[in-house]
This record gives sequence, structure tokens and C-alpha cells, in this order.
Amino acid sequence: MADYDLLVIGSGPGGYIAAEEAAKSGLKTAVVDKGPVGGTCLNSGCIPIQSYVQNGRWALQSKQLAKYGLAQVSDDIDFKVLKTRKDQVVQQNQQGILQIFKSNGIDFIEGEAVFVKDKTFKVNDQTLSAKNVLLATGSRVLEPTIPGIEGVDYLTHESFFHMEDLPERLVIVGASEHGVEFAFAMAALGVKVSLIEEKATIIPNQVKEVQDYVKKLFKKLSVEVIEGVTIDHLSPDQVHLSDGQEIGFDQLLLMISRRPDLTMVKDMGLELDKKGTYLAVDESYQSSSPGIYGVGDLIGGWPFAHAASHEGIKAVKAILGQAEYPLDFNAVPRKMAVDVDVESFGMHEDQAQEAGYDVISHQIPFMMNGAAAALDESEGFVNIISEKQYGQILGGLVVGHGASEIMHILLAVYQCEGTIDELAQMVFAHPTLSETIGDVAKALVRKY
Repeated sequence: MADYDLLVIGSGPGGYIAAEEAAKSGLKTAVVDKGPVGGTCLNSGCIPIQSYVQNGRWALQSKQLAKYGLAQVSDDIDFKVLKTRKDQVVQQNQQGILQIFKSNGIDFIEGEAVFVKDKTFKVNDQTLSAKNVLLATGSRVLEPTIPGIEGVDYLTHESFFHMEDLPERLVIVGASEHGVEFAFAMAALGVKVSLIEEKATIIPNQVKEVQDYVKKLFKKLSVEVIEGVTIDHLSPDQVHLSDGQEIGFDQLLLMISRRPDLTMVKDMGLELDKKGTYLAVDESYQSSSPGIYGVGDLIGGWPFAHAASHEGIKAVKAILGQAEYPLDFNAVPRKMAVDVDVESFGMHEDQAQEAGYDVISHQIPFMMNGAAAALDESEGFVNIISEKQYGQILGGLVVGHGASEIMHILLAVYQCEGTIDELAQMVFAHPTLSETIGDVAKALVRKY
């Protein structure tokens, strides 16, 4: 029997980052995973999606460059080359994780962990035991229940990345952030895309300004957006909607909801939350059983890799007797990638008002920024939400070229409990897109 200080089940961002933290802190650590190292994010989530989104951006940029006489536009796309690049990106990251394990003396055991008793598990023919266990088993795709689904060779976000050729006509069912990212990437590569969302609007978790921006972009890319309609049934090459529409396809991508993988949780008899949806944990991420911890999709919260990573670190800190405050979800950036990045954190204006703040906010478009004009990247805007009494930053939204990097300036000030006044006094280099943050802050100070 192999004994460890910490046994991590799951090698996604919540698992492998926690394992690294534990090993560097002197804990004898092992990681077990039945699937490819890196979890959903690396193998069928944010990393490969980002790769295809970047392909779409390059395709649009080639046309933009041609407009200025700098390139020749070609409609010939070798998708196999793009897929090979995506595979290389994934493999490079996998090797990076395995190198982290090796350099930190972390045992990686590929196989399915089967609960035996207490903190003991069977993996393949090996028995593993640990003083502490971290469950980072993530989530899984639900089985679709759409009438006619049994006769359709459909894709999920997992099987999509095995696709070898671009379809002529792609129908995507489900227009959350990832559904929108897939739609953009494929449409930018010349695929005729239809995007179906049963809720009243696409990306319902985003504010109206973002929804409107994406709809405008999709209109330009000839993406057919169908909102507020349910699916009646499917046939082998058509989606039949409840309003009578029939949408044909060569490939059907179902962006089906995911649910936490509670298999291990139930086998171990651990308590669930009040709704019975997630593993119940305390502020130190410890479950109802001492020494058993859980992070990531398993416990709810923001379903982001970077959130799970920080939860994993905090769980290890608790194991070491150095418990920290739980993750502040207002400080977690929320990302979506289309032709530009969409980044936000904290509260939206209406949420801040509901929380009782005397809210002030201001928004400035990038078209008023000199660097944006020079870069021909004037799409998007910076919006900051604050309050009048102390100038406290409550939230932010950046849509535009480089928004993922620009947002972190604002987030760093928020994390350090800085105010709008201090942000307004900051000297930004000129010409830069980041200057827009300073311009918004100055406008807010004048509203006090």
C-alpha cells in the first residue's frame, strides 16, 4: 500500500495546482486521474476553444490587412492544419503539467480511483491511502433527452475537437459563453452557423451591452441567431423547432449542460448542499468528513479554471494549518472570447444597486482612444462601476482588443482596495488602450 499526505483525485486546474502547492510545502502527494491529464479545461474546454477562436481571429485579420494592402485573402482553409496546431497546444500543456509533477516529486497515477474505505482507494491493482484527500473530479456532460436524438450523430464540446473537417452547415444548440465562442470561431472560418437558444436571449448571464455587441458581430458574420424557441424534435439532418422552423445541418453541436460528477462523493457518503446539487464544504473547502476536501465544479461557484486553481491552493493551506478566507467570487474575472475579448468582474450596476450602494458608473468606447485608432481596434468599451461615498470599485467590464490584459489593471486596484480617485491619478503610458481606464476613472471622480 502506498501512503501519502495528500491524495488528489482529478488532474484538472483544481487538482494539479493544489498538488503542486502541496508538494512544494513538503507534503508527499499523488494525483489520480482516469482521463487525460489536465482535465476538461485543457482537453475539451478553454484551451482548445481559445485555439480555434484565435484561428477565427486570424481569418478576420487577414481580410482586415488586405483592406490596407498588406496581405492577400484566401478562402482556402486547411482545417487539418488548424486541428494539428490545436492538438500541439494541448499536448504542450499536458507535458508541462507532467513536468510539474516530476520536478516536484508528485506521483501521477493514470486510472480510475475506486473508494475502499476511510481515505483508502484502489487504482488499477494498486491500493492508495492518504492522511488527506482532495476531490477535484469536475463535472460531466448530461445525456441529452431531445426526441429523435438517438438517430442523430451529434457532437458535444468534448467530441467537437476530434472533428477532422469543417462542416458546411453547423447548428449549435445552447448559446452560453462557450456556445458563442464556438459559433464565432466556426463562422469566422467560413462555416454557415445557426445558433439556437431557448432562453429569451443568447449569453443570458451577460449584460445587455455584451449581448448586443455579440448579436451585431454575428449579424456581420451571417450567423443565424434564434432565441426564445425550444426544440420539438430532431431528425438526422434537421432541427425541428417548437415554432415550426426547420433548420438543416451537416453537423449538430449540442452545448448541453454539465453537472458535477458526484460519483465519488456518493460512494464516500459525503454530504451534499441543501439543493443536493454540489458537494457541501466549509470555508476551508473541507467536506462533512474531516480530511476530505473538494474544489472546482464539484462544489459550485464560478465554473472557471482559475477559480478552481485558487480553491485548490486554499484547501492545501487549510491542510497545512494556514487556513485563509474562501475565494472572493467578486474578484474572479469572467472571460469570453469572440473577435475581441469580453472580460468582467465584480457586480454589474443593477446588482450593486440591489446590494444597497449609491452607484455611479461610466463607460467610454475605445473609438475615443488614440492607440485604438492607430491599431484599427476601436471596437468595444471600458465600463467601471463604483459608489459615491468612498469611491470604492464595485465591478468592471472591458470589451475590446486586449481586454483580458487590460482588465487585470483594474482588478489589481480592486484587489488592493484601491479607489477610483487613486486609479484616476495613475499615469498611463500614451498611446495605449489602457489609458481608457484612466479616462473612465477621471469621469467617475467628476460625478462624486
